[in-house]
Amino acid sequence: MLNEIPDSVDSGDELEPKAKYAPGNEADFECLYQTSYGKILGTLTAMLGDRAAAEDCAQDAFERA
Repeated sequence: MLNEIPDSVDSGDELEPKAKYAPGNEADFECLYQTSYGKILGTLTAMLGDRAAAEDCAQDAFERA
């Protein structure tokens, strides 16, 4: 017996509320930076295999944001 696959996929992130950030708001940017930099750096380090390069890429991404 096959079960139907739902159109939407539950990401399982109900424990983390979805934050909304206002463009151009310094406090919102700081909050976004503080909450996401570690995850981004870890992902980039794993992808690139070089922490210094990962730090450069993460910094570039936040400069553009």
